[in-house]
Amino acid sequence: MQHRQTYSPEELEAEKKFRKKASVYRHVFSGPQGVTVLVDILNDLHYYDTERADEETAILKRAANGILAKMGILQPENMWLIVEALEKVPTPPEKENK
Repeated sequence: MQHRQTYSPEELEAEKKFRKKASVYRHVFSGPQGVTVLVDILNDLHYYDTERADEETAILKRAANGILAKMGILQPENMWLIVEALEKVPTPPEKENK
């Protein structure tokens, strides 16, 4: 028999508000135009930088993570889905001189 977690009314209300906000964020950043804007914002916030970040860049990256968390993406429950999706991203082609 599986144990069921019980939640307080406050926790349930917070969950409801979170899901409503996540739905709005996902709506704003969905579709070709929304995805383009989200990619641009994440780029401006240095989300894709792979080098060690100074303090200012680290703050910007946390802001990018905050947007993804508000969308309901960066959540512990999604860890495996995120890694599986990242695994499918191809390695960029080698740069070559023309």
